[in-house]
Amino acid sequence: MKLAGDFFKNIRLDKSEDGYKAIIELLPDHPVYKGHFPTQPVVPGVFTLALIRECASAVRGREMEYADIKECKFISALLPAEGLRVTLDFSLRDDGKLCGTVKRDNDTILKLKAILI
Repeated sequence: MKLAGDFFKNIRLDKSEDGYKAIIELLPDHPVYKGHFPTQPVVPGVFTLALIRECASAVRGREMEYADIKECKFISALLPAEGLRVTLDFSLRDDGKLCGTVKRDNDTILKLKAILI
């Protein structure tokens, strides 16, 4: 499932001191919101995981996929009504180890440790 251009657009993807920082904007008219949930749209957790995977793929210049998710903690829901701009901070080692967070403003949405191949 590729979400770039359909569910979100990249605003920036930069190398940071500790890894990478991506700023993305969720696109409000995606059909997923009609079923998840019509009266109060919520970004599905699997879409949030895909955001980090796709940004890591952009860094590597090839499609990557999750081989293992070591830790995955959703701290709060990602509600489009509360803002469409999201920041992803992540590190990606040569062996595929990824550590990252997804934030909206100062609210942490997700903390993740995984292996990508």
